[in-house]
Amino acid sequence: TVRFFGGWDFEPADAQSRNPGAVGYSKGVPMGGDLTTAPEGRAPTFLVAALRDPIGANLDRYQIVKGWLDENGETREEVYDV
Repeated sequence: TVRFFGGWDFEPADAQSRNPGAVGYSKGVPMGGDLTTAPEGRAPTFLVAALRDPIGANLDRYQIVKGWLDENGETREEVYDV
């Protein structure tokens, strides 16, 4: 199970929540959602939570893939290990 949220108000303590879904929906939008217009001078923050299958292998890492079009219209991508 993976949960990914974006918003403007996540804090480091939110990552320790026993209910990341409640925090994610109250402070942001789920993956695939649309963020509201950015507050002046602010960058988005993200909340990621994952649960491994209890009878499967351990989780190695989260990877967040950022994709965008550059000023020439070329597709770009960067992978972040979390």
